[in-house]
Order: sequence, then C-alpha cells, then structure tokens
Amino acid sequence: MQDLEYAEVERKIMEQQQKEQEDKLMKQLAEEEEARIMKQIEEEQKVIEEKKKKEKETKLVSLPPEPNEGDKGIIQVVFRLPSGQRIERRFNQTDKLQIAYDFLDSRKDIDIPKYDLM
Repeated sequence: MQDLEYAEVERKIMEQQQKEQEDKLMKQLAEEEEARIMKQIEEEQKVIEEKKKKEKETKLVSLPPEPNEGDKGIIQVVFRLPSGQRIERRFNQTDKLQIAYDFLDSRKDIDIPKYDLM
C-alpha cells in the first residue's frame, strides 16, 4: 500500500515537473516569437523611414531654384504649420502648385503625414 502511495506521489511530482518544463518552453517560445516580431517591425519601420528620406531628397533635388527677391513675376508664399511655425518661400507665378507641395515635402524639419494647402 505504501509503495502505491509512493508511486502515486512520484507520478504527480513527475507530471508537475513535466508541466513546469512545458510551461517554461512555451514561455521561451512566446518570448522568442515576440522578439522576432519586434525585430521585423523595427526593420519595416527602418525601410519606411529610408523610403521617406529618399523621397524627400528626390523632391529637394527636383525643386527649381528659389527666385531672387525683386525678380519680376514672383510670388511670396507663407506656409503656417500646425505647430505655428511659419515658412516663407518665393515661387515663379508660372510654377505649378506641385512645386509648393514638393517644397514642403522636401523639408527635413517638417514631418506632417497629411496636409492641405489653403
């Protein structure tokens, strides 16, 4: 009888140890999966940031030079940002509106995901 009780206790201890090992393994796997996902997210964010940076550089290079003050046929535009910051630039009257968008998009000190010109 005592041997049966001892065997039962032994079995329960083994089951408990096995369950603890399984739990530990599951926790480790979950942590590894979370770390893998976080690394993947960080890499994707780096790719997005690099893409934005290249787009800004491309737009900056494609901008026509700012006309000189006093030149004929120019307009002075003041952009007011949500932060209250004001940015001024001169454009030729014949410039397309896309140039104003490209000017704002090319600024490294501005990171506004969506905006309208009014």
